[in-house]
Amino acid sequence: MKNPPPRICPGFTLLELLVALSLFSVALLLVYSGLFSAARSWESGERQISSNEVQRLQLGFLQRLLRETIPLTLYDGRENRILFHGDEQYLRFIAPLPSHRGGDWAYLITLQTGPGTTGEDLLLYYERIQENLDIEAAPVEDAADVILVENIEDLAFSYYGDPNESGHPDWQAQWSQPDRLPTLVRVEISLKDNETHPLPVIARLRGSPVRGQLQQVLYNSNSETGRNTGQDAIPQNQE
Repeated sequence: MKNPPPRICPGFTLLELLVALSLFSVALLLVYSGLFSAARSWESGERQISSNEVQRLQLGFLQRLLRETIPLTLYDGRENRILFHGDEQYLRFIAPLPSHRGGDWAYLITLQTGPGTTGEDLLLYYERIQENLDIEAAPVEDAADVILVENIEDLAFSYYGDPNESGHPDWQAQWSQPDRLPTLVRVEISLKDNETHPLPVIARLRGSPVRGQLQQVLYNSNSETGRNTGQDAIPQNQE
């Protein structure tokens, strides 16, 4: 009896190996692409969270600063007016600063846009109160500045109150009433490369001094009182 011929196990052909390697490469590429996209999304999310947190802190500081607006009256013997002036793109008022920025009493604060590294920035200028200050002028050349918000597309200030005493307060594009502050100040900021709505900041101001409160007064060198020290003006308390 003859032995049967040995069974030969069929192997893989070269073509089959190439097809298998190609499929394996495609699978690895898909897995790598998925992991890379997930890592990019994670990093983008972390950057957005960090950016939002910075913006939240900056806008919170701006809101607190506006809330601390001091209704300081300039007395020059002719026209007494509260030192506050604002329009849609520009705001100047009196407020205290944090201790690391001065904080000894109060400064003349200016908020306006200015050129930054990648576009317009919201800048805060602060300077000591002088006897000859002009609330409607630009900041002095040596005024210290701080960047509050970077890369701004648009900025708009508005003021809620009743400047004409009509009994119907509303939002105003400009506020220059000499005898009182607006009730609210709103700041709307649109950022570049940001499709969300403008970042709103609304702050309620202290308002004008009322009867029975101590009124903070700044005496100008042109006043009839003759208070002129030649140094930084010192606010006086007057009932």
